Amino acid sequence: MIRELTAQDELFAHQVWPAQIRWALSQLNKQAAAARDAGLDHIPPEQGALYLRVYHQGVAVGLSRHPRTSRTAAQSDATNLLERLRDRAHQYLRFTETCTSRPPTTAPNATCAPSRPRSKSPAATNPRPAPPTG
Repeated sequence: MIRELTAQDELFAHQVWPAQIRWALSQLNKQAAAARDAGLDHIPPEQGALYLRVYHQGVAVGLSRHPRTSRTAAQSDATNLLERLRDRAHQYLRFTETCTSRPPTTAPNATCAPSRPRSKSPAATNPRPAPPTG
């Protein structure tokens, strides 16, 4: 998503919305890291409100500049990105509500919790025998 916003910023350098959304996400990421460091499980509302408002305003402004053309016609990359940012905002901003989630890069449901170590039991590390044939 950040790459897509950067690409849109390069394509539409005269428009502010791509950089605005990217900045809001960056600031929310910093707030989430600070909340985690402080032992909180979410960004306090008073610390995230401005950045959430900037995110949503950026999406609204972008959609006003790149509206859906019709139900059947192919949409521009900008329109598709903005509609995803609007329609899936809860997924993309999940890391603001639960500081155990990482801000989105491409997958809206990636988490920052460390993965569990793989089992070292012989059953888990040895490949399964092939099923009998015939």
